[in-house]
Amino acid sequence: MRSLTFAMNLVQGPLPIPPPYTEIYHVSGNKLSGEISPLICNMSFLVYLDLSNNKLSGMIPLCLGNFSDYLQVLNLGNNSFQGYLPLAYSKRSNLRVIDVSHNQLQGQLPRSLENCVMLEFLILSNNKFSDVFPFWLGCLPELKVLAMRYNEFHGVIGKPQSNHCFPNLGIFDLSYNNFSGVERYYSRIQEAFAAIDTSSNRFERKIHEFIGKLKGLRSLDISNNNLTGSIPSFLGNLALLESLEL
Repeated sequence: MRSLTFAMNLVQGPLPIPPPYTEIYHVSGNKLSGEISPLICNMSFLVYLDLSNNKLSGMIPLCLGNFSDYLQVLNLGNNSFQGYLPLAYSKRSNLRVIDVSHNQLQGQLPRSLENCVMLEFLILSNNKFSDVFPFWLGCLPELKVLAMRYNEFHGVIGKPQSNHCFPNLGIFDLSYNNFSGVERYYSRIQEAFAAIDTSSNRFERKIHEFIGKLKGLRSLDISNNNLTGSIPSFLGNLALLESLEL
């Protein structure tokens, strides 16, 4: 068996573990509960793993990080997982999507995530992560969505060391954390649809002029901060802007 899917049903009980050569395992939207059996570590050929929207709990098995040579999609969102993200991601990683939102994960982000050069979506929202802003993620050339809202990220966000940070970032959500410092953005957001949300932090001073250069920007939310000064005229350059929250 290569693929097993029974998503969006009413399956209850512990998570079944398919045969070890299964490549696609999609069981989101059920009522599965309890911890993940360590037998999942035998499934080292997984390409697509979606356990989201269940009632699973306990620690995320560390072996899932070792699967990154084959694994492309890891979706564990909307469960009750605790502890930390797996630490080890191979330099041969093929991960495109990591979604661990709406859990109870904590601690720092593993630096080995910078090995995931194919990563496009990193969704960390609604957890208890506590770390400074991970500028080192800016080296990921394909990253399009970085969502970190509702965590305990903190510290000053200043000017990045490289002008080539986050070259393809399209959605940038840092809202509801404890970031501070000068509000800075990145001038190379190139997606046809782009959104920035840094609301409910402690950013201060004036709105940075980089904002006026983001021609593809459609949504900007910088509300609930400590920004000062006048509303800058360069916001008028954002011809595609549909939503502005100050």
